[in-house]
Amino acid sequence: MPVWDLTPTDPRLVGPYRTRAVLGEGDMGRVLLAVAPDGELAAVKLVHGAFAANDQSFRQRLHREALAARRVESPHTARVINSDANAGVPWLAYAFHHGPTLHQALHAAGPFTEETVLHLAAGLATALRDIHAQNFIHRDLSASNILLTANKPVVIDFGIARPTIHPDDTPHATKIITITQTGIVIGNPAFMSPEQAMGNSQLTPASDIFALGTVLAMAATGQNPFQGATSEQTRLNIITKEPDLTRVPPRLRHIIEPCFARNPTHRPTATNILTTIGPPPPTPQPWPEPINQLINTQKAEIHKHTSIDPTTILPGPQELDPTKIFARWRGSAAVERHAPVGVQFVTEPAVDGGSVGSSRLSRRLRLLALAVAAVALLIIAIPWAIPANEVSHESPPDTADAFPVRIEHAFGETVIGTRPKRVATWGWGAAEAAIALGTFPVGITGEGALNSDQELQPWVADAYRAGGTEAPVVFDRGVGPRSVPYEQIRSTSPDLILAPYSSLDKEQYDKLSAIAPVVARPKGQSAEPWEGVVSVTATALGIEREGADLLAGSDAYLAGLGERHGLTGLTFAAIANNPSKREVIVFLGAAPSVRVIEGLGMRLAGSVRELNTSGEEITYRLGYEDLDRLDCDILLLYSTTREMANLDRANKDLKTLPAFAAGRVAQTADTAMWNAVVSPTVLSIRWPNGLPALTEALAEAAAN
Repeated sequence: MPVWDLTPTDPRLVGPYRTRAVLGEGDMGRVLLAVAPDGELAAVKLVHGAFAANDQSFRQRLHREALAARRVESPHTARVINSDANAGVPWLAYAFHHGPTLHQALHAAGPFTEETVLHLAAGLATALRDIHAQNFIHRDLSASNILLTANKPVVIDFGIARPTIHPDDTPHATKIITITQTGIVIGNPAFMSPEQAMGNSQLTPASDIFALGTVLAMAATGQNPFQGATSEQTRLNIITKEPDLTRVPPRLRHIIEPCFARNPTHRPTATNILTTIGPPPPTPQPWPEPINQLINTQKAEIHKHTSIDPTTILPGPQELDPTKIFARWRGSAAVERHAPVGVQFVTEPAVDGGSVGSSRLSRRLRLLALAVAAVALLIIAIPWAIPANEVSHESPPDTADAFPVRIEHAFGETVIGTRPKRVATWGWGAAEAAIALGTFPVGITGEGALNSDQELQPWVADAYRAGGTEAPVVFDRGVGPRSVPYEQIRSTSPDLILAPYSSLDKEQYDKLSAIAPVVARPKGQSAEPWEGVVSVTATALGIEREGADLLAGSDAYLAGLGERHGLTGLTFAAIANNPSKREVIVFLGAAPSVRVIEGLGMRLAGSVRELNTSGEEITYRLGYEDLDRLDCDILLLYSTTREMANLDRANKDLKTLPAFAAGRVAQTADTAMWNAVVSPTVLSIRWPNGLPALTEALAEAAAN
């Protein structure tokens, strides 16, 4: 575990503990090496100052973590020795353990021998047995949350542990405040169970067992058995594919393979696994020599920082003032990926050619951080506090053989010679498709990724945060279809401009082509933009197969979401009210919003097609006088704001709609939710306040 010096803004005193160094940093907290007056070492976890000052849920979360860790008594879990959830900046102290994480150990030593994996398995199964015995689920067992001490593995970080739920939906033994929201996917995506990866909030201890199987397979082979080209692909593999255990020795496979049963009830318990392993032989030095060297090196580094008198308080800030500590990293204007940074985001300065609204963007990102405090990403989640050099920044796969790529579009053909490294996007969907495929654009604009105030949508902002990537330049859309900020786009130095679903004309295309190769709209503009934007983006990035996998994984996610909510087979109609013209806008099968609802297993009502006399493929207008003919099981009513939602609900003309009159209505009621579900992308469909929330509303409507 790396150690670095305290920064000028790190507190020197936390409760009774004197801080000495920094052990790790995550999106939501920071871990400091500290010493008690009696000389005992501690790892002190602090909630980031801005969260502590503005969001009470973080105090509740820290209290929950302390309670969970204190109730679990095990030689293989980290012990909480002190905490204060009511301090100016709440904190929690764990007993310090010398040793690298399993992630670091595998990087240094490579795959483990059978005997070493058995020793690891016995220790981790013991930890899970003891955690589950107290009716808790860890939910984040991963290579970064396992320390290898001199003689045993130790499970750390109970930050997202939760009580198990009994059939009557009441937590057993003790009621604990739950911070996470329904539909949020929390945990390290590479070590999730299928049910966790799909956002199921009712997890059981079997979810931890699946994660244990992944950890042990990784220890035996050096590679995650579900490894994909990106974090999202890995998560999709977990949901849709079987693990690759071809390199796991038979003796270990007998232990590991049952952990991957698709049905959670068919997985062994931790006690079953311990029985299968049997008593491990005594091993005074269970780890290979490179790991022992890591332990000794860390001990020397820790000694360097703690050799002074334990009662000494180092010079620097001593009070935990949430408005003063964790100031932003005073480095370059852009946040360094591997630098220890605080919660404040720093965006690129304004560039010539127009303001990018960077100060407004920073404020928006801070608000989003508070609003989604318990989640790190819609698609990808970051552990709550991890060492800086363990944050995963997966690179796109080696795509050299895929280039040059030739893409035909409305204005001719674009040739992309090498894999793009700096992508800019213009228009709907391309930015989010690129992000979902592991490429974060340096500049974005257009519908979907930005809201009406030219700010990042919350699911896009979350993705950049979780990916540890600096916020993109936000291009000024200006007014009118001919407003393209050429100089702003040029300032980002793109080597590719993705605009497959934009309103670019030939003159604009030519001007942008002078900056970088441009992928414009397909010939005739595809009637399937949901698939089209992903496939075109993936082709341009040289990862066409990954694009197909992403679409397949998204389809599997949607199908699972609909099945869990009992929506399969129900018919629907989706409309937006236009009272000034006494009409509604009816969405057709080619609309991405309809495509996504159909993905839930629902069917577009036959009346929707029968009433379309316009020849349009995406939407058409239907007068109030014909609303009684729009029959369906459930009406999906898109309203852009709470005020509009109330007005639509009170509209007497809409009551002639059969489903409306019967109360079978699901409705959007704010702008962000509208954007997430009316113009859905492979990224926005997993935003908890978007499609998952709408799916619950659809289920409620179906029950009426």
